[in-house]
Amino acid sequence: MSHDDRRRAPRVFHSLRATLEWSTGETEAVKTIDLSSSGALLDVSRPGPLDQSVKLRFEIAPQLENHAAGLIKRCLPAFGGRRYILAVAFNESQAALYQTACTRETLLESASAGKQLL
Repeated sequence: MSHDDRRRAPRVFHSLRATLEWSTGETEAVKTIDLSSSGALLDVSRPGPLDQSVKLRFEIAPQLENHAAGLIKRCLPAFGGRRYILAVAFNESQAALYQTACTRETLLESASAGKQLL
């Protein structure tokens, strides 16, 4: 982590599919933009109020999920208000989820580098 990075936990820019459950019980399919062990930045279809509780179910592998709960800490419009960027702080550390995303990103980078060599 660089000295300029003020975040408590390092982030990985990786897209994981998840299901977001709003406090109303409604759900929607979302994707991460980045994530750390302490939170995630999500691409969502509607805005959410700050400090609202949400639940997330991440698809790690076929028939393997990771559940996390957290609070909305930031919500910004994107694409002219057609989508929203939602920052969620997890209630508990999600170190295993973060490590999974890091491993997947490393594998994707390695595969991409191998294709460039061909």
